[in-house]
Amino acid sequence: VEGSSVTLTCSSDGDPPVENYTWFKGSSSVGTGGTYSIPNISSEDSGEYTCQSRNELGERRSTAVSLNVLSLHAGVGIGCVLLFFIIITLFFFIRYPNIVIHTIWKNIQRYCFF
Repeated sequence: VEGSSVTLTCSSDGDPPVENYTWFKGSSSVGTGGTYSIPNISSEDSGEYTCQSRNELGERRSTAVSLNVLSLHAGVGIGCVLLFFIIITLFFFIRYPNIVIHTIWKNIQRYCFF
């Protein structure tokens, strides 16, 4: 969720030992070290992350980890739309109870009971 933090960890038991780690988002280098932290994530941080370890014999990249950051705005928007429809429905049930109930019952009879 946007605003939270995430830490990715990379380790290796290579021989000879790993000299350094490099973190990638897609094909772009984003950090170095055994851990990569994003303290205040946003939707822009979504993507595929890999870790590359290097020692004197060469380098090897990890399999990708997919990071999907959920936007708070999407949840708020959906909640507002649902609240709007609930308020409109309650308004019609309170203002015109007989018409609404009669219409619903008529549609149930038409579509469910042939």
